[in-house]
Amino acid sequence: MPFRFTLEALLRYRKSLERRERLKLHVVTRELVQARRQQQEAEQDRAKAVRRLASALQEGLAGIELQFEQACDQTRVDRIARAAAQVMKLKDLHRCQVEAFSKAQQRRQVLDNLRARQFEAWRLAQARLAQRQLDERFLITRRTLSAESGAHELAAAALPARHAITRSARHREGHM
Repeated sequence: MPFRFTLEALLRYRKSLERRERLKLHVVTRELVQARRQQQEAEQDRAKAVRRLASALQEGLAGIELQFEQACDQTRVDRIARAAAQVMKLKDLHRCQVEAFSKAQQRRQVLDNLRARQFEAWRLAQARLAQRQLDERFLITRRTLSAESGAHELAAAALPARHAITRSARHREGHM
């Protein structure tokens, strides 16, 4: 009888849930990496602009140009803040997704472990059954051989007795 795990359909479902949560985790991780890269680029862009402004200020800068640079810098600061907020949001989402994946993985592992224990119990029962069948075959063979050798021994033991009976019968006939 082949092994049959009664919860196989549930195990397949749990594996599919785990796979789905893993894929979601990969997507969130990719988005988080991209958001961090955008935040770094925004910070580097601002740092370059600040260096250029410092250099321009040393050479002399008109008031209108300074106001323009300040407006541009505020835009860069806002961009950095939005990128940082996006990174924080994605960190939280990543943490939640790690937890969801971990729970899905644990639920799948519970069924995997149950399946493994049931398979091991089935395998052990099959081994015991096979051993019992071998033992029964051995006993049947032994009984058959024992019965055959017993019949031969009985026949061999009966032969001298028959000769003795025949001799004693002849002896009696001779005396009569």
